[in-house]
Amino acid sequence: MKYYKYVVLGGGIAALSAVKAIRERDRTSVILMISSEAVPCYSRPMLTKIPLPHYDVRNTFIEPVSWYENNGIDLLLSTDVISLDTSSESVVTDNGSFHYEKCIYALGAYNFIPPFKGKDLRNVFSLRTDRDLMAIRRGALKAEHAAIIGGGVIGLEAAFMLKDEGLDVTVIETAPFLMPRLLDEESSRYLQNRLNGINVITGAKVLGFSGSEVPRSVELEGADPVPAQLILISCGVRANTSIAANAGVSIGRAIIVDDHMRTNIPGILACGDCAEFNGMNTALWTQAVAEGQVAGANAAGGDEVYRGSDMALMLEAPSFSLYSDGDMGKKPGVSYTQTCTYGKLEPRFSINRKPEDLYERDFFIDGKMVGTFMLGNLRDMKKRKKEIFGQ
Repeated sequence: MKYYKYVVLGGGIAALSAVKAIRERDRTSVILMISSEAVPCYSRPMLTKIPLPHYDVRNTFIEPVSWYENNGIDLLLSTDVISLDTSSESVVTDNGSFHYEKCIYALGAYNFIPPFKGKDLRNVFSLRTDRDLMAIRRGALKAEHAAIIGGGVIGLEAAFMLKDEGLDVTVIETAPFLMPRLLDEESSRYLQNRLNGINVITGAKVLGFSGSEVPRSVELEGADPVPAQLILISCGVRANTSIAANAGVSIGRAIIVDDHMRTNIPGILACGDCAEFNGMNTALWTQAVAEGQVAGANAAGGDEVYRGSDMALMLEAPSFSLYSDGDMGKKPGVSYTQTCTYGKLEPRFSINRKPEDLYERDFFIDGKMVGTFMLGNLRDMKKRKKEIFGQ
């Protein structure tokens, strides 16, 4: 059984951020990084931001393959972690077993698939990896109608992507309006009105999918079926915690960590989509980066403290950009005041001067701005962030 001072479980951005932080403090120890994917760390947010025909995962690698070798990282790809033994300080995989001194658990999350009837039909997808995207690209070639189950950022960006491929797209959301966790209802309704060419159904209960080998439609309670030969389920994620739980690591919604990313087991740290700090597990890219940096630094003997990360929502659509940040007026018992601005802005730099749409909704507590929603021109985004967070 080979020994490593550091074994990092996972190949995503939290794992890579941890590896980089280790290497900044420990220049010589060899690091083992174990990933179930066939390629090194890539930008997962870009899965829904690059036109489908032009997507190539190699163009989204965070670091080239040569970086790992040049920095003394043993990268083990296409390898599943089977178990973690804290008493012997070892990790068992389907590609060998390894001793560790410090283990960073960054196995991420998996897409939650509700038990819909017909969920196992061909051309019913979820989107988490580059392999998922390639399967969706093949499925889109023979489909005319697509249904997106879930109206969050990934669901909406996937809707834009499939619409660009010529499909008739319907977004189906169970909540009364889109993005209820992040937006207030008025802002959400304004967003929905800007989704030109995309059908939206809110407050829907999905019963399942009809069809034999491939789907024919989405069945809804109390409403007509929605035609769909391609279905994408975007209903959130669940943390990959089973291996940690079996090893005796404390679990809540995800792996419970302190502000140093330490678990209840000495020598084991956790970060990213599989970690829960102060009862929160937002599964955001920015959080994964920040937590990974803290976990790696502390595994290498540092004393870094996680102080939170940027929780802003950014969405890019073909005809507009969206930014939401801070407190969107959702805390019960809190008295908010709001301002709403809508109009046309003259661009600051343009030859053919074309007015740009602007919609801004700001939230205040005792006169201090605590949250903002902007759709259209985002030129004052940094100003808003500074006013909210003082940064």
